[in-house]
Amino acid sequence: MTTASPTAPTRHIGRVRLVDIEPDLARHPSVDGNTSRATITVAEIAAGAGPVPTDAILSHRRSLVLKGLLLRGIDAAGHSIAELVGPGEIITCDEPEDELLPTAVTWRALERTLVADLATVDGADARTEAILLDTVARRLEAQTARASVRCAITALIRVDLRLLAYFWHLASHFGVVTPGGVRLDLPLTHALLAQLIGARRPTVTTAFGALAEEGFIEREGRAIILVGDRLSALERASSN
Repeated sequence: MTTASPTAPTRHIGRVRLVDIEPDLARHPSVDGNTSRATITVAEIAAGAGPVPTDAILSHRRSLVLKGLLLRGIDAAGHSIAELVGPGEIITCDEPEDELLPTAVTWRALERTLVADLATVDGADARTEAILLDTVARRLEAQTARASVRCAITALIRVDLRLLAYFWHLASHFGVVTPGGVRLDLPLTHALLAQLIGARRPTVTTAFGALAEEGFIEREGRAIILVGDRLSALERASSN
């Protein structure tokens, strides 16, 4: 993945109440009235910004994605793979550490994205800060678990199965249930999907067409509709 100029694409747009952007904190039984007065800095990342290094996206160690969609690209040993980071997820400045294998991380905003800088909380008491840290830790644990699932998916030999499994994996975080199936309204081009599942773009195009022809997925504008039940779809696809 090509690295662009490190010019920061972020723009600070003000402060918001912590309880307005973190529902888990607002519902916690241990918080008191001080929580409603705590605020946090919010920054905007323009759509299309990047690819840029991590330090051009983050001014501090950790941020919470409030809205939008980011693409985190990881380059190692001349091969690139990527992951989507969306609302409710934590982005960090931690880089892969490997003294013997050169690695690089870049970020790109697929949509206009708002992030809250977790290092800029103001007006919170010690109890509120402790609850916030616990919330961040739980979010990071969940993200690590999802990353393990993505690793398992990319190990699938058949690209059509890899693609279908990845769609259902995305559905757990981004999907909306509709009468016609689970809707993924994301900017998923074939080139981007190739990055996300570790395949070549022409192979993804072929696999996507086969899945659509067999009735596992449908296109509706930019959205992808996953048809049927997840387990039965994967079992039927693997038997083909």
